[in-house]
Amino acid sequence: MIKDMEAMESMIEEFSNPGEKFDAGCDENNIERYMSICRSINSRKQVCAVKRWQWWDFDIEEEPADIYHKTGRYPCLINADHVIVDQAGRFMAEEWVRSSLLMNFSHNCIFETSNTFYLLVGGGTRKTISLELANAIF
Repeated sequence: MIKDMEAMESMIEEFSNPGEKFDAGCDENNIERYMSICRSINSRKQVCAVKRWQWWDFDIEEEPADIYHKTGRYPCLINADHVIVDQAGRFMAEEWVRSSLLMNFSHNCIFETSNTFYLLVGGGTRKTISLELANAIF
């Protein structure tokens, strides 16, 4: 029981860590411009613009990371506290969202997954989390 409690406390501490300031994201006044850029990259993918975001890198061994890379994905995702707009209508404005794994990052604000462009708006943070934590929360 104590070991489970310690694990829970460790996970809470890890989740609560705000991370380090990450120099990425576009200005809120440029959302339309970057949405247009996303359409020019792939017109079939929808855009979800988010703010108050965190870039989560998974703390994993080199071998599993290679497995991700072979599938065209990277062991990281975006967790955002505020959806500005979701073209696909999956998320309401001001809801939170978590992306799937990164496929490509461009223009210092476009986080592309297999199905969606996440447009990172405003400042954000970046931190490393355990894969266990990511799976436990979501």
